[in-house]
Amino acid sequence: MAGLTPGRGRWIQRTLPIASAFSAGDAVAVAGARTVSVYSGGAANFLGIATGASANSLPAGSMVVSIPTGPDCTLIANLPTGVANSAVSFGESVGLYAVGGSTSYVTTSYTSDTGRPFFVAGDPNSARSTIELGFKPNTGVYGSAVSAVFA
Repeated sequence: MAGLTPGRGRWIQRTLPIASAFSAGDAVAVAGARTVSVYSGGAANFLGIATGASANSLPAGSMVVSIPTGPDCTLIANLPTGVANSAVSFGESVGLYAVGGSTSYVTTSYTSDTGRPFFVAGDPNSARSTIELGFKPNTGVYGSAVSAVFA
């Protein structure tokens, strides 16, 4: 599987201006000047999931982003090899990082709460090397908060 995918809950899609290049399935974040850019692992500004590659965006300079509407939303992330099952037990806090240009892989190496804005919400799927993640309270940008940022 390449990239993040929305899991459970209600996700909305919005066309937003972009500030950097990214691939479909990348985590994206709120950037300056009311734009979105690739999510930098260890940050608390996760916004949503890019639905396409920035190079193929139409209109140019914009991208459709899937945005979680509340804390009941989950996402499916890539689980790299070498992560111990005990580190991805239900409820464990985790972060995301980039591998091969895709910001969609689970990490347990960040030590601050800011760097670990997600928690394990489901069992690892070893056949697909994925895991379901939820949003820790007060770490996501949801629904109306997004319209305030991009109004």
